[in-house]
Amino acid sequence: MKLRSYQIGLIVIGLVPTSFLNAQTLSKPDEMAIRAIVKAVPEALNKKDMKMYADLFADDADWINVVGMHWRGKAAVVKAHEVYLKTVFRDGGMSNRDITIRAVTPDVAIAVVIEDDKGGGILPDGSKPSPGSGRLTYVLVKRGGKWKITHGHNTHIDPDAQPFDPINSNWSGETPKQ
Repeated sequence: MKLRSYQIGLIVIGLVPTSFLNAQTLSKPDEMAIRAIVKAVPEALNKKDMKMYADLFADDADWINVVGMHWRGKAAVVKAHEVYLKTVFRDGGMSNRDITIRAVTPDVAIAVVIEDDKGGGILPDGSKPSPGSGRLTYVLVKRGGKWKITHGHNTHIDPDAQPFDPINSNWSGETPKQ
């Protein structure tokens, strides 16, 4: 009987998902370093300090902007943002909030943040950009003891679409009757 209970116990343990056993956690200093980098992004852009901005990125960084442009390498990421700071974001200002960070491995982390943009500047068609918010995802890597952004992607948060989020609203998929 004891052997049978032992065997059943092993089977049950084998059925338990092991994802929680492999979950990664960041040390407090690593989390603080990542948070500082994420907070430094709008600070550098608001100051139009491209050296400060460049220092946040790994040399092999990628960036996908809100309209799907893909820039490869730190130099391209910095150049594109420098151009936009002279035009689209010329008179704007950015701030971020709601930073969440999770480890993928001890040397790879993902940060998700909401960035608010005051608007200002001028779009290529001559119109003025409106204030708005975006959700940014950063992939950060730790190399040589330092965290750097290796990938960034921003997406516009459409306020008109938010009531139809099946996870974060009460909408359950019903459609208006015709």
